Amino acid sequence: MFFLFHLEKIFGWCKYIFLWTAYMTDISRFARRYKGHSYNDFLNFKRNYNKRYLLYTHLIDAFELKRKSVVYLEFGVSKGHSLRYWSSQLKHPGSCFYGFDTFQGLPEAWGMYKIGDMKAAEKELEIDDQRVMLVKGLFQKSLPNTILSIDFSGFEHKVIHLDADLYSSTLFTLATLFPILKPGDILIFDEFNVPLHEFKAFDDFCKAWYADFEFAGAVNNYFQAAFVYRGQKLPTL
Repeated sequence: MFFLFHLEKIFGWCKYIFLWTAYMTDISRFARRYKGHSYNDFLNFKRNYNKRYLLYTHLIDAFELKRKSVVYLEFGVSKGHSLRYWSSQLKHPGSCFYGFDTFQGLPEAWGMYKIGDMKAAEKELEIDDQRVMLVKGLFQKSLPNTILSIDFSGFEHKVIHLDADLYSSTLFTLATLFPILKPGDILIFDEFNVPLHEFKAFDDFCKAWYADFEFAGAVNNYFQAAFVYRGQKLPTL
């Protein structure tokens, strides 16, 4: 009936509104579920972006990462504030830090931001640490080969920081990293409560891969949120 009468001409304009409302409902349900978690500032009416460093410190202390060899993978480096923080805190000589970015700005429009916005040059980073490596290019081009070149067996822990903003970039990254995920690996999202981007990408990924995660903390009303991978939770057939 929908196809026969071309109802997309009538309802097409409100597709985004319905989709946004559906995922905003899911975020609200998620927020209610974890509002009593020991590390969560919900509900807070003033966003302080520097709180993300408190979340990082909480994770570092909770998982005793300072004494472990860690591979840190960051997607969306911008000016390198988070990458610089993690490399300065984790001094283990066996740790490595990878920063993935186009360094040409956003490859797609994102909300009020246009293609090319949030551009940051590699030379602006200036991280004086030989353990830090920058990987330039679209994730869809740079990530698969880079992952194959890393021997993950030499690390005690993985920290994956997703600051890709976009649904497409976030979902591609999660799907590509899935084969190397192990229980105990940490995922951090930098814009988790944006309903049709990082939140939707994570939700779709968990459903499609039966990936099971434990909530590990959040700040700024779930704008920055962290999870610990627990493995696959496959359905019983």
